[in-house]
Amino acid sequence: MSILVLNTLSESNDEVLDLQNQICMQSEGSEVVYTKEMKISHCIGCNYCWLKTPGICTIKDDYEIIFKKILKHGKIVFITDTKFGFVSYQTKNLIDRILPIATMYLHFVDGQMRHVPRYDVRPQMGIIYTGKAEHAYLEKWLDRVTLNFESTSIGVFALEEGRGILSCI
Repeated sequence: MSILVLNTLSESNDEVLDLQNQICMQSEGSEVVYTKEMKISHCIGCNYCWLKTPGICTIKDDYEIIFKKILKHGKIVFITDTKFGFVSYQTKNLIDRILPIATMYLHFVDGQMRHVPRYDVRPQMGIIYTGKAEHAYLEKWLDRVTLNFESTSIGVFALEEGRGILSCI
């Protein structure tokens, strides 16, 4: 299962470069996308991706490229800095914009209501972060995000412990 690494940091951090190279070596067909200089807007909650243009976000920006890549990979690793103990706004935008992967229709999974997936792809997701973060909160948040997409969390790792993700991939 190939891995998509979405790096919101600059390309100059040697420790990050080394780690993402190790992640990509785990699976053939893996790739890295640097999003720092890309134009990626936030989700505006218009629901067009559910109602008017099913599976397609109405916002036309660089995220279209990323979304097509998400549909090709079984795992996504977000590399992010943190602000106020949480992922950066760039990473939050990336995760919010995954919404077209689901439909507006609901069904019950393990006693909880969930959106019906639009595609067969249900990418597992993981986070590697720099800076200070509320680690337990990030883990719980990512668990809920992946649950909403009928997926699973690979885990949340501080950069210093980032190699731990290699055993989870």
